Amino acid sequence: MGHFGDARSDRSFFTPTTVNVSSLAVDVEITVSHLTVCLVDVNDWMRANRLRLNADKTQLVWFGSRQQLEINADVQFMSANLRPLPSVHNLGVILDSRLTEQVTAICRACYYQLRQLRVMCSR
Repeated sequence: MGHFGDARSDRSFFTPTTVNVSSLAVDVEITVSHLTVCLVDVNDWMRANRLRLNADKTQLVWFGSRQQLEINADVQFMSANLRPLPSVHNLGVILDSRLTEQVTAICRACYYQLRQLRVMCSR
């Protein structure tokens, strides 16, 4: 979580912040523009509330099919050039661009529960 009330600084830090933008794959330029506007709005809000958004620690991930992920679109934000990463960490959860880790974990949990039901039903 963030750190508040540091006597050594007039600014406080708060992490994480998540911005989600949804669009079609053909609208890449519009999506990048919309995402940049959202990031600027979040940064303005944070400054108004005496918080600081660290552009160097900001991560970007695109979610989609293999064909959609072939499009490389960087986002220029503050002094950082945000390049899409194959996976990011958010609140201790690793999110990969194809969501394969999440699907695998859900399937594993479901199969475990099904096996438990089979054991209970056979008694």
